[in-house]
Amino acid sequence: SPGCHFCDAHARANPDRLFLLEDLRQKIMLRGQVMILDHPRRGIMLASPWLTEPDQAHQLGLTTQDFALHDQTLDLLQVLHMQRKVTKDLQGLASQLTEQRLQMREQEEQSRKLALVAARTDNAVIVTDAAGRIEWVNEGFTRMTGWLLNEVLGKQPGDFLRCPEADPGADNFMNQCLQQQRGFRVEMLNYHRSGRKYWSSIEIQPIRNDAGEVVNFMSIESDVTQRRLDDQRRALQFSTSRTLAEADTVRQASSKVIQLICNQLSWIAGSLWMLDAGQQTARHRTAQWSASMDS
Repeated sequence: SPGCHFCDAHARANPDRLFLLEDLRQKIMLRGQVMILDHPRRGIMLASPWLTEPDQAHQLGLTTQDFALHDQTLDLLQVLHMQRKVTKDLQGLASQLTEQRLQMREQEEQSRKLALVAARTDNAVIVTDAAGRIEWVNEGFTRMTGWLLNEVLGKQPGDFLRCPEADPGADNFMNQCLQQQRGFRVEMLNYHRSGRKYWSSIEIQPIRNDAGEVVNFMSIESDVTQRRLDDQRRALQFSTSRTLAEADTVRQASSKVIQLICNQLSWIAGSLWMLDAGQQTARHRTAQWSASMDS
């Protein structure tokens, strides 16, 4: 047993017992049986190295062929090897789980910040499923359109927002991009819940899972009605100024100006009244109306 002094009597008394002896020169432990011979007086030990780590066999230059088939050291080495492999696998799994937890925390924090931004922004934010059915809208959507989330859940935005007077080309472009599952930008004429028309600048992007499949669409919309009106006003001012500059008299240009204004502002009718020479009486000079007024 470990820590005991070895002697002939002890070996003779335990011929079938396995001993652990340390080779001080080789600095290894040997495990085996000891036989005491009387003539000549010697002790013989049939032993193999007592290994506690698989690497020790490699360090000693030993292979499985150096051990007897019945040697339990082989079984011990296999157990130690499997134990080391399992420990390494468990360490790798623990490291992978730790990394995944950190990534999940980062994603949750990022999602929380994005949700906070989406909820507080003045722009309308819409999240739909892959089929375009609404799953979530922010408060900016309610302010812009007048609709609440519980009123539009499961509906497609175009079912209640799209204006019949919207540009068919823009509508077709949007449908084509959605079918192709690619991002795009477009400006559309929409309806407020109250029936008021407004222009909306829309950016839609697909949201994909790890497999690359589209699972959602996210739409960010802003009200650009005032910008559109300002652009229309500047264009009308330029066109009117050019028409007046090209005419010889105001009377000659008046009918063209009225027609221009009605066309660009989609007015049904318009007329021009001018003061006479004495600046006392307004007199009707010209009028313009659409063909729909004749029906």
